[in-house]
Amino acid sequence: MIYSRSLKCIFIHIHKTGGSSMEIALDPYLSWDDLVLGSTVLGEAMNDAYRRRHGLHKHSAIEDVRRVCGDQVVSSSYCFAMVRHPVDRACSLYNFVGSIVAKWSVNTGVSLEVLRQDLPRFAKAHPPLSWPASRAFILSRSFDEFLERSELASDDAFKTQLSRLSLPGLGLVCDALKLEEIGTWLPNLSHRLGRTLSVQHENASGQKFVSSKTISDGARSRLQSMFAQDFVAFGYA
Repeated sequence: MIYSRSLKCIFIHIHKTGGSSMEIALDPYLSWDDLVLGSTVLGEAMNDAYRRRHGLHKHSAIEDVRRVCGDQVVSSSYCFAMVRHPVDRACSLYNFVGSIVAKWSVNTGVSLEVLRQDLPRFAKAHPPLSWPASRAFILSRSFDEFLERSELASDDAFKTQLSRLSLPGLGLVCDALKLEEIGTWLPNLSHRLGRTLSVQHENASGQKFVSSKTISDGARSRLQSMFAQDFVAFGYA
């Protein structure tokens, strides 16, 4: 996330929507008293400290920002985020955590079968294995099974995009810019912020286990149910 006094904006970084790319694009224009958490060298260095001290982090929702920074900060800032087709985003999340698990397995020589049998011990030594989505990946044997795992309910990455951009009683309070339409809105965003933004693809998943073209009809139906709010709010079909 970014809170910029100088640009008078708040950027909410939703998981796997191109948020790292946007934060890196904005970073050269930030002032000394602007806040960036995650994505950049400075942002990553500050992320854990701000999480512990203030409860803010790379993927904080707008409600978190209001809780910590106050109503005035939110109401006086241009709040925006990038959103993505829910099916593509879910596939990307699966590929992301799968890549982390697969890389760890290769580096340690520990198979997934062995990992499943003693997950708490291995996760203690490598915390990313303890993420809810990572556990769901490890304990399932297909994308369909993954989507049914109860662990996903406690993972912020699998909350609806709408929920990350909404405030109780007010609903959606951030501009939701579709990743798929970046060529259309990027010039307008640059004009609004008074800066020429160049957004490159950053933080791509290491391996591609699934895609929107390869998942089953059952998985697609499950995703349509899980993220029904996003399909309606952002006009995805």
